Amino acid sequence: MSKCVNMCDDSAEMNFAWPTSRGHMCANFCGSCASVWWSKYKNTPAGQGVCLSPPKSAREMAEICKEYEDE
Repeated sequence: MSKCVNMCDDSAEMNFAWPTSRGHMCANFCGSCASVWWSKYKNTPAGQGVCLSPPKSAREMAEICKEYEDE
C-alpha cells in the first residue's frame, strides 16, 4: 500500500502529476494533504496543469524518479 508523500502515516488516496520548469513531478497524497496542496497551488501553473490519478505503487514511483534523473 502506498503512503502519502508527506509521511503523515496515512495511506495515499490519489496521485497528483503537475508541470514544473524542470519537467513533470508527481506525488501520492492522502485526502488531507491533497487538499492542502490544492489550496496552496490551485491558482498557479502547477495547479492549472495538475492531473489526478489513482495512487502509484512504490515501484511505479521509483521508475518515474529514474526517468526524471535521466533528463
